[in-house]
Amino acid sequence: MKSIPKGSKWVGWVARGFLMGVADMVPGVSGGTMALITGIYDRLITALSRLDLTALGLLWRRDIAAAWRHVDANFLLCLLGGILMALVVMSHVVSWLLVNVPVALWGFFLGLLAAALHALLADVVWGRKTVVAMLAGTLLALTTAFASGAALEPIPIWYFLGGMVAISAMILPGISGSLILLLLGLYLPAVEAIRQFDIGVILIIGSGCATGILLFSRLLRWFMTQHRMLTMAALCGVVLGAMPRLWPWQGGEDLIQLSLRLPDSTASLITGTMAVAVGVLVYAGIRWMLRNSDQGV
Repeated sequence: MKSIPKGSKWVGWVARGFLMGVADMVPGVSGGTMALITGIYDRLITALSRLDLTALGLLWRRDIAAAWRHVDANFLLCLLGGILMALVVMSHVVSWLLVNVPVALWGFFLGLLAAALHALLADVVWGRKTVVAMLAGTLLALTTAFASGAALEPIPIWYFLGGMVAISAMILPGISGSLILLLLGLYLPAVEAIRQFDIGVILIIGSGCATGILLFSRLLRWFMTQHRMLTMAALCGVVLGAMPRLWPWQGGEDLIQLSLRLPDSTASLITGTMAVAVGVLVYAGIRWMLRNSDQGV
């Protein structure tokens, strides 16, 4: 198998980061799901968990090269660049799609996640414990999907805590960080801060996100290392339980309170069905590209 040029890997990482950023802007979709689908989830969790005292010690000794390798900085910075690019470039686009063609947008992500779940289920060794783990993950995601929102006052402490909780959710496939912000009443203020480039709010949310990453990534890596099959089964359940949030025909304009309905017209049915099919095809294309690029990670 041919080796992959370093530049091509970096472009691939940026592209994956871009997909994660786009997904995180859609309430009900998770950047962690995109990481799982595109084959970088394990590496992402490992890299995030290495933002630790060892890295600080290497920096203290001015061994920059060793610290860089320890945290897999090339990989993380490429992902971060892609995520930031998506936030800047796609925030208006995603908002427009949510308002004007929600059936197509939800349908696309439903097809993408359904195809991904099918592949993930095949990788789990099923038994009593893994079934229980999957049911627990499903219950967690369903509870989040059907939760009612609480409008918090957009003040610094809530921005910080909201960022911390949301980023922890984003790391989990199937649980949307944007949905968490919606439930807290902080989604629209956060999006507006990004649009207006409000440095103060962005830094506060970013600090919360950094804290959440440092704490949650270590916990998740421990589970992935010590109880991988149970963790993967639970993640499958989380993805499954998140799917009602992606039902194409949702009633009303309230993104917080989930209301599932049947298509109200033939055109709507065709649009949603075609969008689901496109999502499945896109996932198949991603899998094909990964197989033909040695995973590119």
